[in-house]
Amino acid sequence: MKRILASLLGVAVTLAWWTIRGSHAPAEQIVNTIPTKVWDGGGGTIAIDVDANVDATLSIGFSERRDGGQRMTTLEKVGPGPHSWTIEVPRNAGGYIEFEADAPQPGAKMSWTLRHDGRRIASAAETLDQPLGKNEAFFLQEYYEDYSKPDARVSAATDDDD
Repeated sequence: MKRILASLLGVAVTLAWWTIRGSHAPAEQIVNTIPTKVWDGGGGTIAIDVDANVDATLSIGFSERRDGGQRMTTLEKVGPGPHSWTIEVPRNAGGYIEFEADAPQPGAKMSWTLRHDGRRIASAAETLDQPLGKNEAFFLQEYYEDYSKPDARVSAATDDDD
């Protein structure tokens, strides 16, 4: 009988802990368009210029670096051709910026240039040479610990595009 009570008490404590802890975890907001300003801004602007010959999706994740910070994922589907966005980013938040082709075939092309306050921080161009395998994707991706203080990353293949 003591074992059963101890087990039930353990389960109750565990469920209570998950309930309490879960209520403090921030919910991730999903936005189906790229905003011009995230939260209060204040971290400068990120300009994103993309071009593709296929349908694609741009997604940008924002996660505050402090415990319990806000989280948001923004994404926008686009058709072939050039597209541009300028986003006022918050301080102390980072994440992934990804430009992914939707159902690409060999010959699909994608390129982008990322700028922070006018300074190029990344640039890349890719061409899909062969069909994608199962669970494969064709995309460009960058990660920044803090969008307001990005490292300079420029692909050697596109270094003299500016």
